[in-house]
Amino acid sequence: MALIGVVFLMAAPLGGMAIKDKPAARRWVFGLMCFMTINGLFGPGNWGLTVDSIETYRGHTKGFHFYLNQALAVALIVARFAESPGKARLMPPGFGWYLLYCAASFLSIVNAPRPDYAVMALHKMLMFGLLGVATYNTLRTEDDLQFFLRTMAGTMMWQFFICMKMKYLEGQYQVHGTFEHQNPLAMYGVLIGTVMLAAALGPKFPGADMVLIGFVAAAGVVQSTLSRGALAAFAAGVIGVIGFSLLEKPTARRL
Repeated sequence: MALIGVVFLMAAPLGGMAIKDKPAARRWVFGLMCFMTINGLFGPGNWGLTVDSIETYRGHTKGFHFYLNQALAVALIVARFAESPGKARLMPPGFGWYLLYCAASFLSIVNAPRPDYAVMALHKMLMFGLLGVATYNTLRTEDDLQFFLRTMAGTMMWQFFICMKMKYLEGQYQVHGTFEHQNPLAMYGVLIGTVMLAAALGPKFPGADMVLIGFVAAAGVVQSTLSRGALAAFAAGVIGVIGFSLLEKPTARRL
């Protein structure tokens, strides 16, 4: 797995040149990158390799982890620079504030009993930012955004399937899906679920009904985690989205 990951990461720039000026290929690479944010196909940790793994540490990072979708992110960024150097951005709007947040958080290293733990966390945050830069350079049109929403709807449907398997076939009380713990899975469902609801309640677009089903899947996932904070956040988010949508313009779909 480690060898595959190293080869994949090294081949990322070449992959970017291969999808240059190929919108369909670029879109599917982006879709795969988004789908792989769920951390694995049937369980956690399927799509990555960890350097200096510390399995006894109970923090949110257990080493310097490289996910394979980070290589896809690099390919997308390279493709954008190769196509339109003047429009490509390594520093999207607002990204500087995120880096400032990372730097402020990293100040905790001065009191860290193990400085390498703090470096691991910083590495993870920066790799997360890499996906954001790739997304900014890939979403160019309304069609691209709709493709992203359909991709995330399909992703949540798959996650719902995994959760139902764990819940009813394996007898788990709090399911974690393809994540290492139920809390990050619940937050994942909250964040993308409310976005899909907002999009599905707006003007109809190709795949809007699929996105609405994706929202229902996200609701099922969050409920299955039994994460109290996430359940409250999800309920508040849904009420807010529906309330603001009705205030903007009451429609039969929104009602």
